[in-house]
Amino acid sequence: MGVPQIYIMIGIVVLLAVFAVVFFMRKDKRRGRLSVLAGVALGFILFGIAFAEEWFGYWLIGVGVVLSVVDVYWKGK
Repeated sequence: MGVPQIYIMIGIVVLLAVFAVVFFMRKDKRRGRLSVLAGVALGFILFGIAFAEEWFGYWLIGVGVVLSVVDVYWKGK
């Protein structure tokens, strides 16, 4: 893992922290909340993008896509 990947990973973590603070501190409750499975899927996809130069990154993206499809299936029932 090179220095640019470390900076990308730090940026992703900071961006997720900002989104989490905004998401949990908002007062408007009319919108639907992000499910736990969708949040985990988003995390897998973001880390997969950060590690896309190796096979492990593509595996992470695949896991994130599968989890998001499972989440959509469960919400559709």
